[in-house]
Amino acid sequence: MAKYGKLVKLENQLYLLINWKDLQTMISELGEKILENYQPNLIVGVVRGGIIVANLLSDYLFGEKRNFEILAVRCRTWSNVEEGRIPSEKDFLLVQDIPFKNLQSYNVLGVDDVLDTGTTWKELKKAIEDKQPKNLKIASLHLKDWSKIEPDFYVEKISHKVWVFYPWEVREVSENAIKKLIKNGYSFEDAKREIRKSFDYVYQELESKTLEKIFQEIEKSVSSN
Repeated sequence: MAKYGKLVKLENQLYLLINWKDLQTMISELGEKILENYQPNLIVGVVRGGIIVANLLSDYLFGEKRNFEILAVRCRTWSNVEEGRIPSEKDFLLVQDIPFKNLQSYNVLGVDDVLDTGTTWKELKKAIEDKQPKNLKIASLHLKDWSKIEPDFYVEKISHKVWVFYPWEVREVSENAIKKLIKNGYSFEDAKREIRKSFDYVYQELESKTLEKIFQEIEKSVSSN
């Protein structure tokens, strides 16, 4: 049972559906935990999901104040978790680093949406520490139970078997789910019908025309493969 969102099962995959309303509540809870213990002046968000959480969190932490900086970093961690291979440090690549020679005047807050295996932040933490920050703490919305590291602040720990569906990745998760269903013998229309029913908790916040356009793009992508 999840504290926020809705758990659904599609075929053999568990999904935790998070809508925008859930997200704002989680941001408030996470922000409150941070403010009780820490005063960051530099937020570092990981592209893609982490930078979205970082922006929302900065609004809660600072409001109209501008006495902080926010940066995006790009990392790649190659793995195939779905097939059971957990990534190692050799799979990590820092594509876009923090553009500062040192961070000695900064209380850094690293932000992500979910710490899955933890490899990204285990390695990124080393890269940030090399720049000698005054302090460094990590925050995330979710923490999976097999993560190699635990963030200083998080909202909820969940099973590594659960795929979190955040509201900013409608096409990505939908396309992935449709491709799995098609691989299992579904037609595109049957797969579309199945996920519309399963993922309605997230979809219901979208205009029907917007959702249909997303499905049209997914169909083009599926047809081209």
